[in-house]
Amino acid sequence: MTPGKLAHLLPAVLLLLAARCTDELGVQPESSSVPAVFVVNSLGENLSRILLPDGTVAADALILGASPKGIAVGPDGRQAVIVSSLSNRVDVVDLDALAVLRSIDVGPGSNPYDVAIVGGAAYISCFLTDEVVHADIASGTIIRRIPVGRAPEGLLYAEDTGDLYVALTGYTPAGYLPGTVAVIATDSDTVRTRLTVGLNPQSFARAAGGIVHVVCTGNYGPEAGRLFQIEPTGPAVIDSLEIGGTPVCALAFGDTWGITAGYTGGLKVFDSAHDTAVEMAALLGETWFSALAYDEADSVLYVSDFDDSVVHAVDPWADVHLRSFRVGHGPVALAVRR
Repeated sequence: MTPGKLAHLLPAVLLLLAARCTDELGVQPESSSVPAVFVVNSLGENLSRILLPDGTVAADALILGASPKGIAVGPDGRQAVIVSSLSNRVDVVDLDALAVLRSIDVGPGSNPYDVAIVGGAAYISCFLTDEVVHADIASGTIIRRIPVGRAPEGLLYAEDTGDLYVALTGYTPAGYLPGTVAVIATDSDTVRTRLTVGLNPQSFARAAGGIVHVVCTGNYGPEAGRLFQIEPTGPAVIDSLEIGGTPVCALAFGDTWGITAGYTGGLKVFDSAHDTAVEMAALLGETWFSALAYDEADSVLYVSDFDDSVVHAVDPWADVHLRSFRVGHGPVALAVRR
């Protein structure tokens, strides 16, 4: 992320209230875990909810902290952990009641960015303190701080191996250091290996066969975005593919193919086996995509548009735009709850 973009996405504002009751919002709690898409809005500093049965949108369903970023939904679908970067905390949220249950302070100046849930724990990447924080969700206590390397952002937990992948962007005020991925063994909370990837790795996608795709955004200039593939048993980097533009996220539908989205370059289908990345017709020419989520039950792809403050629903198989939902200001993260 460039200094200009960092300033745009992280406005220096006063810390907002951690939560607001649902009566004030005019949003009714769910009586049960209704299928929904939850949207974290960085500039609006709130959570939006799209109910999937009827498409009803609560654009301001819950007030979050300053400059919220990542979200991880627990296995039961009733709770989520949401990062608020400038508030230096994560919130444990009841998604049915639309309420903050507790907040976990990860330390001053830490600038938490992303979160992954591992059992009853949350692992939180801290962009400015170069560490991953291991916290207990139920008690809100910090268990361990794990030094990982320069400017960590995206996280991916591989349950079958117990490894946590950490994207180290290498951001400095003078530019980017070589991009790396740190692999943490969660049974010991130690970095067991480091892998060199492309410039400015920001996020991950994992295929069902186990291959980990690393989205390397590039430098928002002449260095175009690339996608690297990691074979997990080593782990080892086995391939890379130029995506072009500035991809920031991906979904993997196979070991060699999937979909990327980015600020520039649009929505693309990639296939590393054939060395191709082709823009999809569904949102052709559109820009400023910030997150992807896939609803397997309905075979619908959800794409957040940061600049227009909407979430698009796309049929990825027919390559057709279905509809758009107006959400909060500056959506940056999505989670589907079934």
